[in-house]
Parts: sequence; C-alpha cells; structure tokens
Amino acid sequence: MSEDVLPFPKLQTEGFLFVWTINSKYRLTLSLFEKYGYQLVEDITWVKQTVNGRIAKGNGHYLQHAKETCLVGYKGDLSEIERPKMAEDIIFAKT
Repeated sequence: MSEDVLPFPKLQTEGFLFVWTINSKYRLTLSLFEKYGYQLVEDITWVKQTVNGRIAKGNGHYLQHAKETCLVGYKGDLSEIERPKMAEDIIFAKT
C-alpha cells in the first residue's frame, strides 16, 4: 500500500480515527494505527440484518460473517479528552 494514499501526518495531529474493517484486514488496520501513532480505544459492531429483520449471513473464511467492525483509534493525550457516554457500540441495521 502506498504511503501517499492518505497523508495522515498532514491530515491530523491529534484526534479520533474511525476505520471500518473486515476480519481478514483487522491486523493490518491495527498495524496502520500503530504506524501513524493511534491507539485502539474502542470498537463498534454493526450486526447486519435482512429486510425481514433477521441476521444477514455473509461469507467468511471459517464462519459466516453477520457483522462488520469499526475500530476507533485516538492519537494524543487521552487524559485530556472528555468522555461522554452518548453512543452504543452495537448497531443493528439492514444491509
């Protein structure tokens, strides 16, 4: 992957980064967090549903994937940020 794709140091020096990732790219995403100075602080799970409200099952390597994950990273001093608990970490939504 070219380092020119997103020039992280120019885009942000401190703050949150939200990255949707698939299971097979989870480790790559964590390595990019580390490379650009972010630490993993949370994750969000999207439980996929069909139009009938059932869990949607997709293809995976070993399991049928019924979710996607958004990794939340932070760059900077975590002790200085206010932490309001205003959002859930699970989203149920149709695909």
